[in-house]
Amino acid sequence: MSFGFGVGDFIAVIKLANKIRKEFAGAPAQFKEVSEEVRSLSIVLQDVDVALSENDLSSSQRENLENIASGCKSVLDDLQTALYKYCELGTKTKDLSKTAKRTWKRLTWEPNDIRDLRYRITSNTALLSSFIQQCTSSNVVKLVKKQDDREHREILDWLTPLDYATQQADFISRRQPGTGKWLLNSPEYWAWMRTGKQTLFCPGIPGAGKTILSCTIIDDLSIRYRDDPNVGIAYLYFNFRRQTEQKVIDLESSLLKQLAQSQPSLPGAVKDLYNRHKQRRSRPSEDELLEALRSITTLYSRVFIIVDALDECETSQREKLLSGLFDLQEEQGVNILATSRFIPEIVGRFTSCKSLEIRASEEDVRIYLEGHMKQLPSFVHGDADIRHQIITTISETADGM
Repeated sequence: MSFGFGVGDFIAVIKLANKIRKEFAGAPAQFKEVSEEVRSLSIVLQDVDVALSENDLSSSQRENLENIASGCKSVLDDLQTALYKYCELGTKTKDLSKTAKRTWKRLTWEPNDIRDLRYRITSNTALLSSFIQQCTSSNVVKLVKKQDDREHREILDWLTPLDYATQQADFISRRQPGTGKWLLNSPEYWAWMRTGKQTLFCPGIPGAGKTILSCTIIDDLSIRYRDDPNVGIAYLYFNFRRQTEQKVIDLESSLLKQLAQSQPSLPGAVKDLYNRHKQRRSRPSEDELLEALRSITTLYSRVFIIVDALDECETSQREKLLSGLFDLQEEQGVNILATSRFIPEIVGRFTSCKSLEIRASEEDVRIYLEGHMKQLPSFVHGDADIRHQIITTISETADGM
């Protein structure tokens, strides 16, 4: 039997219990105990009905309640049958319009079947009471979690409003599926990914696709380690038009926020920062942020930090960021991957690191063009020879762009 939990069949069970309570009016002492137990069951059923209006049940709770409600209806049906066995309806007068009165059989003992019904009623009342407690406890846990989540979001937003995840989603939507495999399959990338405390520098000429390949790397790592809570991933996308948002404090705050929000609960280092500065309306210093980053990276067995377009970051801020990241790598063994144009002072910071130049591979250009052929006039994309000539000519002359 399926119950509507607050409507339908469950309401029918409540009505049945109330109906049977009324039918016990005037019952002899032998039936007093079962009458009181039906009354208790009726009260608890109504309490459950109230609890249903205040709680969203899980599938397991719904199944549990359905089983209990089915048991309640079964015992109430059996009790109603027993009522007809031990009493009969009669009238004081021959006037059938008068209200019928129940006449109970005179007994000096409690019948065995009534004793069994009492046991079943008591059991169902206990099960319903336990169900209410579980709902209440579950509701308290949900409220606490909701409050904690709200507090965590407030603290994380206090760290920085910057959200690079939006940019990541945008770049992924613009990426042509199937491209970038040359980089993901390269020995340099695999060595960087599989070994701790590694840096991979990926320079490239303007238009080589550095940013799209950065988002490809971030996506690959996110998918590869999505079921491993011991791996942290954080990233930065630089843009020369947003240099006011790219101070080293903002950048370190963003890295801290990304690594913190991947934890099941907000790390103590972040809470301490918030409690220390919120009341005074002050902001954390670079040293405090780096210390918090050191603390939070210890919560992971591996940490990957990807920085795209270093050349678009203001020089002094870039130098502070790299110094902090390399110190973090030396102390905590984080992995760093950075992209940039061939700027001498940037290349100089990575001379001792492994390097992999980013170039638009002929295969990526071909895949991209094939994916966009339908944007050309129909007489072009409808002609296989023309399509082949266009794709071949452009991919062969792209020269890494």
